Amino acid sequence: MQTEILCVYPSPVGLMRLRFDGGRLIGVDFDDAPPAVPPFPPLPEGDHRRWLDAYFNGDDPGPLPAHELGGSAFQQRVWLEMLSIPRGQTRSYGEVARRIGNAPRAVGQACKRNRLPVFVPCHRIVAADGLGGYAGARGGHKLDRKILLLRHEGALDTP
Repeated sequence: MQTEILCVYPSPVGLMRLRFDGGRLIGVDFDDAPPAVPPFPPLPEGDHRRWLDAYFNGDDPGPLPAHELGGSAFQQRVWLEMLSIPRGQTRSYGEVARRIGNAPRAVGQACKRNRLPVFVPCHRIVAADGLGGYAGARGGHKLDRKILLLRHEGALDTP
């Protein structure tokens, strides 16, 4: 039985908490509140740190390091479609839905359940008439994070 390992990465869009099982990334959360327990150790050198460093430096991070998407077959189709969206570009929920043969609302629900944000770029999925939501929120700090990620990638103009 593998043991889950937690560590943190200080990204420009907030402290990322990464969960691993057997060396495979299984979850990413943003630490939006001060921790009630002692902080987790920093993400050690390795493929995942190199990927994040490259991404946040504006370089091509290359293929995803070892990970586990989880989710249903439908959710995995949505997430794989997200991975095909180039950095600096976006697609609407409707565009993704048409490509995989489903409804925009279902695509939004799959985005909400993405366990590997940034690595699997759900922030690149937007509403036909604006940004849409992010991580289940239509405003606040979560949507601000989506805006920061899209600006970082050059998909939104910087004010």
